[in-house]
Amino acid sequence: MAIKNIIILLNFGRIINTSSKTLILRMFRTELMPTPSKVKVDLQKSILLVGSCFSDSIGEILIENKFVALPNPFGVVYNPISIFNLLENSILKKKYDDNSFVQQNEIWYNYHFHSKVSALTKKELATKITEKTSRVGEWLAKGQATLILTLGTAFVYSYIKNDEIVANCHKMPASLFEKQLLSQKQIIKAFEKLYGILPKNLHIILTVSPVRHIKDSIPLNAVSKSILRLVCHELSEQFENISYFPAYEYLIDDLRDYRFYEADMLHPNRQAIDYVFAKFGETYFDIGTQAFLKKWDKIHKSLHHSAFYSETKAHQQFLKNLLLQLQSITEIDVSEEINLVNEQLIFL
Repeated sequence: MAIKNIIILLNFGRIINTSSKTLILRMFRTELMPTPSKVKVDLQKSILLVGSCFSDSIGEILIENKFVALPNPFGVVYNPISIFNLLENSILKKKYDDNSFVQQNEIWYNYHFHSKVSALTKKELATKITEKTSRVGEWLAKGQATLILTLGTAFVYSYIKNDEIVANCHKMPASLFEKQLLSQKQIIKAFEKLYGILPKNLHIILTVSPVRHIKDSIPLNAVSKSILRLVCHELSEQFENISYFPAYEYLIDDLRDYRFYEADMLHPNRQAIDYVFAKFGETYFDIGTQAFLKKWDKIHKSLHHSAFYSETKAHQQFLKNLLLQLQSITEIDVSEEINLVNEQLIFL
């Protein structure tokens, strides 16, 4: 039996009639298409990522793909004021006072750093902090670099003793801190102070973390994220060398499904992160970099291939072919990978 009427149903419910047949087209998502940036991120430019755990995730993928990246040297930092202060102190080589050091269960921490930046003695921790901040200061001083800031929450905790905003409370008693919600004006003022000492040739990319902070409640998480999004919009409009990458929107509006989250339903899973990174590449990588990444993806998978019997002729030929592929790469230094393959080759 012939179908006489065709109706195409679009995602907004609009009906379009075509010829005399009936077709139903169902669109299950709204795809966010990337807008290519005029300023590119390439393999030769160093990339510093600071902010939420989403910076760690993207930073790891950048490193896997042979970019010169330094993800979250201070550990995960969620609020923008702490992020700006850490960068400012790194540039100005400021020391952290005794009030910021705290001992908990025999381990020393600092209120301005994540708990992974810790030590068994206060002196050792101070040395570790100096090394990390010096490295960041030197990284920024190089110029021609990219700084990616991922803002996680507008809620902050102030240490009542000195009224300083902390990056991490390190499970100390809640009575020592006061919680507050930052305003858009407060965040922008703090950023402008930092911006005044940043290298002028620095390319800054702002993002809002898609990780949900439901401990503040779902409604207040929405308030927090909206403040951060407004801040990013205003700063990207105000400064020519600042752009906004919609990592938050890619997960919340484009993917928009719990299957793209980890079991906690708060953090994006690897599938989602890979998707967002692909969109990041379409936005900030030039044609040459994108072509290299396709080539490197195959090589990277081959490098992680493990054989049950590495001595077989088939596997040895596989290694020889892999070596030839590595030797053909001129964009980056792959000497480490070449040595790794050479160690597995058996020369008869």
